Amino acid sequence: MAYSSGMLLERVAVMVRDDEQSGDFGRSSAGRKYRYAATFQTAFDFNRGTKSLREGAVDGYDRVMFRMRYNKVVDRNSMLVYKGKTYQIESFNADWRQNTIQITAVETPGQDLTSLLPQPTSSVPETPAEPELEPTTL
Repeated sequence: MAYSSGMLLERVAVMVRDDEQSGDFGRSSAGRKYRYAATFQTAFDFNRGTKSLREGAVDGYDRVMFRMRYNKVVDRNSMLVYKGKTYQIESFNADWRQNTIQITAVETPGQDLTSLLPQPTSSVPETPAEPELEPTTL
C-alpha cells in the first residue's frame, strides 16, 4: 500500500556510513563514521505488546517502526535520528513497486549523531535596532 501524506507526519534524519574507511578488503568495522544524507517524512510507531508478539519479536519492548516512501538513500547500514535519539536499523523492507519502506530499529544510547545534523537557519531577516531618541522638554 502506498503511504498518503496524511500518514507520514513525523520527520527522521538519515545518516549514511562514510565510505572513506573502505579498503582492499571491504569496509573497516573500526571507527565507523557517519554523515548526514537527508531528512524524510515518516510514520513512527512503537513496536510493543501484542503487535510485537504477532510479528515474532521475543524482546520487542525497545523496538520502533518507521514507515516512509521508497528512496535510494536509506540502506541497511544507515542510522536514523528521530527527536534527538539515534536508532540502528535491524530489519529493512523496501518495495519500490508499492513505493514503501518499512524499517524496524532499536535505539543506540551510546551513539549520539545529533551533532552531525545541519543547523536550522532563520528565514526571517534580522531587523536593525531602532535608534534611541533623546528626551525633549517643551
